[in-house]
Amino acid sequence: MAEQKMTATELKKIWTVKKLEDDTLIITSYKGNETDVVIPSEIGKNTVSALGEDVFSLRAARLTKEQMQARRNIKSITVPGTIKEIPANMCYASPLEGNVALEKVIIEEGVEVINSNAFQRCVNLKEVVLPQTIKRIVGGAFVCCESLEKIDIPDGVEELGGFNGCKKLMNIHIPKGIQTLTHYFFAGMEIEKFVVPDHITCIETHAFEGCERLKEVVIPSGCMKIGAYCFCGCKELEMPRIPDGATIGQNAFKGCDKLVDENGFIVVGGVFYGYIPKGNSGVVRVPDYIKDFPIDFLREPYSVVYKCGSATHKPLPDLSAIKSGDEIEFGLFPADESLELKPLLWKVLKVDGDKALIMTRDSIMSLDRMNTQKRTWEECSTRIMLNGDFFDGAFSDEERSIILNSKLDNPNNKKHKTPGGNPTEDKVFLLSLTEIEDVLPNKEERTGEITAYAKLQTYAKRDNVVFWVTRTPGDAGWGPVAISDFDGDVDYEGNHVGYNAVRPAMWISIK
Repeated sequence: MAEQKMTATELKKIWTVKKLEDDTLIITSYKGNETDVVIPSEIGKNTVSALGEDVFSLRAARLTKEQMQARRNIKSITVPGTIKEIPANMCYASPLEGNVALEKVIIEEGVEVINSNAFQRCVNLKEVVLPQTIKRIVGGAFVCCESLEKIDIPDGVEELGGFNGCKKLMNIHIPKGIQTLTHYFFAGMEIEKFVVPDHITCIETHAFEGCERLKEVVIPSGCMKIGAYCFCGCKELEMPRIPDGATIGQNAFKGCDKLVDENGFIVVGGVFYGYIPKGNSGVVRVPDYIKDFPIDFLREPYSVVYKCGSATHKPLPDLSAIKSGDEIEFGLFPADESLELKPLLWKVLKVDGDKALIMTRDSIMSLDRMNTQKRTWEECSTRIMLNGDFFDGAFSDEERSIILNSKLDNPNNKKHKTPGGNPTEDKVFLLSLTEIEDVLPNKEERTGEITAYAKLQTYAKRDNVVFWVTRTPGDAGWGPVAISDFDGDVDYEGNHVGYNAVRPAMWISIK
């Protein structure tokens, strides 16, 4: 329906307008039912100079069902050059508001700005025609326009936001006036190769995140900043050439499967950028070739993280004269943020003939919610970790030779009648509540400290109280019975999930 054939009265039936101070008009709402919409440049003798937010949006206030459907059916929109800015949210459609038919947008000469979210989630939008007068395309203007195939960016554009979620947009011309690829610029696109223009000096955070088909990216020598998570999730990406001296943000290559080495690490220039576990043990050995390792990695759900080859085991001391209450050094384990292996301190709890029961003096690691015991000790992932990678990694062959295989009863929780499960045989274990009542009868004997290393881990970071866990189950569905390291009180319920720490125990031969 051509606008010049319509009278002002007819146009006002289609468009809601308000007069501005300069006697021009702002269109605030579309009330028509055309599928090919041409926004008028004037109504009567007044120029249309502006559009309000939500002009075609499905989330605009007080829309009837008929108006909602009419907006969904729009296939094309033409914006006249009398309007300098396309407003934010003009055609915004959220996932809950249904599909929209919009396929093409023609923006005429004179328009200078496209604001954020103007065409967000217009999932059928295939083509956008831009005028040479465009100066700014604000970030998010075309976010999640997953059918968009063509958009020619004029050379005069001075601000260019990202095209996050525009999966089918294979190529975008980056004008020479643009020096930065902004946040989420290509995120989620299906491009396989991209040559970053020479005039780009900075690639900001998440710029290529989730480009799962991206195999090759060429970064110019003048691009000296690559933001955090820039290539996160680019599973097919092969090792890019990074300009000398460029700074690279945290997790820039996280989830880049093709960059993973034989140890499971993603390392660029000796710097750690990601890790893909080789197994489910919860134990991570950091190779010596990694020079810069983020402490934040300790907040991932891994029970043990330490640097390989950072210490040498000492010969076994004479243990024949040890007695209850003594402290001994036995094994190596990280104690602070350096992740270096240091001697483990153990408290002798009981001596029985030619063997002794020992438990670490401090809580040496934390447990996340996934590794917290919620069933019996027999089924507990902590048991697997302690008798697997912890046993293998913390002790020398000589030390392992005197760690006894212990047959353990697993008592029920007497207060809540929770079954303790079947007996087990373990090298390393957690004490049961029954054993604690025997060897540590007084509350003050049960208090302790948490190492700086364990405190760095997410789930034991609270400053005042940490609970060291037992192998006795708490109330059904909760964690195990645990002991407060602050005052030695017993938590029978196991309602301390999120503040769990571990003090391993074992029987060793002292003959």
